[in-house]
Amino acid sequence: MRIVSGIQPTGNLHLGNYLGAIRNWVKMQDEAAASGGQCLYFLADLHAISMPHVPEELAANTREMVAALVACGVDPDRSILFNQAQVPQHAELQWLLNGTARIMSLRNGSAKMSKSDPSDMSRINMTDDADTIMQKVKKAKTDPEPLPGDKADLEGRPEAANLAGIYAAMADTTVDGVLAQFGGEGFGKFKPALGELLVEKLSPINARFLELREDREALDAILRKGAEK
Repeated sequence: MRIVSGIQPTGNLHLGNYLGAIRNWVKMQDEAAASGGQCLYFLADLHAISMPHVPEELAANTREMVAALVACGVDPDRSILFNQAQVPQHAELQWLLNGTARIMSLRNGSAKMSKSDPSDMSRINMTDDADTIMQKVKKAKTDPEPLPGDKADLEGRPEAANLAGIYAAMADTTVDGVLAQFGGEGFGKFKPALGELLVEKLSPINARFLELREDREALDAILRKGAEK
């Protein structure tokens, strides 16, 4: 087993850090060594630059946190202790892990699809039936231009990009693949195809969800079993 965990080098290490994380790191390090596993502990200095900071202070805090971790018992000979900024692959992997679909509102392609949006027409709910899904897709905001044949031409067309992205995610393909199929077509043809795809993929989930939602005993049993595990 490999264990990966990180801590921001904010300085001022306190008891909460020690009891909440670092003491467990030392324990996990010992357990991993005994079982042939590996621990990777990182100083999250790339996370830290998202807040106002002085670069020299951040570097000093990073070194100070290393000293604190080693003093607490983290052994750099038995664990891999590193800071994000020195391992470019760390940032590259984060970029890949953030390649998941970002679904935007059906009423505003620049706003994330959200349950807090006052308009129910802005989102596809897990409880929506087939007719509702088709109606929402049909009324989704678009522009008058047909779909382009190239992904680059979706620039500045957030609603078109969103619908193409939803289709790609549901069909397990790429946006380029969607545009290769529908490029040059108007939304009058694309929207029904998208709606049908959503209904096909979501209907079994919807049916199972509605069935499970009413079975309190089954849901409680799932949680109880998970807690025991």
